[in-house]
Amino acid sequence: MDDEGRKTFVLNERKAKIEHQENLNSLLDHAYNEGVGVCINCSFNEIMNPREIRSLAKQLSMSYNLIKKHMAPIKMVLTSFSHDSALYKDCELFGIQNWKIHKHEQGFWEIFESEKIIVLTPDATEILEEIQHDKVYIIGGLVDTNVKKRETLTQASKYGITCKSLPVKKYFPECKKVVLNVSTVFEILMHKINNLSWEDALNRCIPVRAKR
Repeated sequence: MDDEGRKTFVLNERKAKIEHQENLNSLLDHAYNEGVGVCINCSFNEIMNPREIRSLAKQLSMSYNLIKKHMAPIKMVLTSFSHDSALYKDCELFGIQNWKIHKHEQGFWEIFESEKIIVLTPDATEILEEIQHDKVYIIGGLVDTNVKKRETLTQASKYGITCKSLPVKKYFPECKKVVLNVSTVFEILMHKINNLSWEDALNRCIPVRAKR
């Protein structure tokens, strides 16, 4: 490649990067304003240790990056999320100040209308069959290094909010691990929102060893 060819190549590469960033910014703006609401409930910090909180911060970062990677129309929301919290300080390490997401100090039950909320919990008896764009899907901000049983179900029941479980057992009856990481639940929802079937979405995200 001669000098002129290299110059053209570099200019084309630069142009492609600029166009990609513009498209990404447009997508993130649309997701922020019009996307399907997926909310991580961060009200459990007091029952997690520092290591678990750091793990949650990493999983929040992974979830946001999934939106960018897969161009997913998801409005990501963090509730019970204080700028003074240890979780926020850990999230700063992942650049949360630059994320296009919604952040609220109040609990999700104070922000959204109760009839529009669906809390996802493996303890629920009702299965989530479809994604409705006018609903907000709540993921409990708990990591599974020390599983706290029924925390999300108990909290939701206190406010009379609908709870549903992902259809893991329906498609993988032998699955041993129904309690999933925050980022795994987020990814499953993302694939479903991006029009994959439940079976394909679950198949992509649940490790083979857990399906047996």
